[in-house]
Amino acid sequence: MEKYFLTAGRPDKAKTPTPVGIPFDRYSSYRTGKMREAAQKVEGLHCATGTGPKTQTIFMGWDEKAVRQAALCHANKEAAEDRASEKQREEKRDKLHQKYLKSLEGKGRQMTCSPVGHYIVDWEEIEQGWDDVKDLTLDINETDQDGIFRVVFDFGILVGVMLICADKGKLNAHVSYLGAEYESEEGDTGKSESDEEEHAEDENEDEIDNGGSGTRDRKRKSQASAPPHEPRKKSRTVGAQPFQYFIKFRCRETGEGELYPEPKEGTLRFKDKRMAAFLGKADMPRVGGKIPFVARKISNVSRPNRKAWPDYSDCGVN
Repeated sequence: MEKYFLTAGRPDKAKTPTPVGIPFDRYSSYRTGKMREAAQKVEGLHCATGTGPKTQTIFMGWDEKAVRQAALCHANKEAAEDRASEKQREEKRDKLHQKYLKSLEGKGRQMTCSPVGHYIVDWEEIEQGWDDVKDLTLDINETDQDGIFRVVFDFGILVGVMLICADKGKLNAHVSYLGAEYESEEGDTGKSESDEEEHAEDENEDEIDNGGSGTRDRKRKSQASAPPHEPRKKSRTVGAQPFQYFIKFRCRETGEGELYPEPKEGTLRFKDKRMAAFLGKADMPRVGGKIPFVARKISNVSRPNRKAWPDYSDCGVN
């Protein structure tokens, strides 16, 4: 008040003849309340608030009409600036996607289509629902399982790992196997030497009882109980790829760090054989329901990221 409207503690209309705007966080309540209280204590000073997409600005001045007009203009001006900034951002992102599409031209039948690569993501439900959440991305990587891919995603409010496959049964089996394998590894760390010796003795006795065929019998049993996706193979991305994939994913909330280890589901469907864009639907925590999002590829090379399925388990390292 002393800086703009008071001189020696008394109102001074000549000091600042035009309205002054003091910006605050858009959701501020305590500090803006204190500012209004201070303004009301100055005789003849008027106050109005302009709330735009990003800030809440309190305007103060001696002319009530001018103060109200300044508040109204602020909201409209900031909204226009926000729209212009968003348009510029989208043009830049679309340019990256169009550049990628252009790189595919002329390749014809020799073009190898693959879901592997780096994608930009548009998800209005998240981008409009949370402040300062922009530039959502995901990266699709090959795995050592034929037809199964690992997706590392950053959706601003959520980060995590997806596993995708065109065969839902195969995907479910792979996720079950990963869980069993992780639990097995955790349990194996507690074995003692005596346990291993006792196990070896049992194996020898079984072999004798079976006339020397125990080892072969056990081998057949092991093969019969092996998960359906073994032996492991490198994901093959040559030739025709399916358009639709099923999703299993785990994630973590970036604010409080809450973990969601229970696998959730979704789907993604590529637009065409170029596999350069897809529509995804996933039951994301905090977003609610299988609300669709769009992903556009900008590179065939995924960004390096070592995050894996176990990192988002109850015992994972985040």
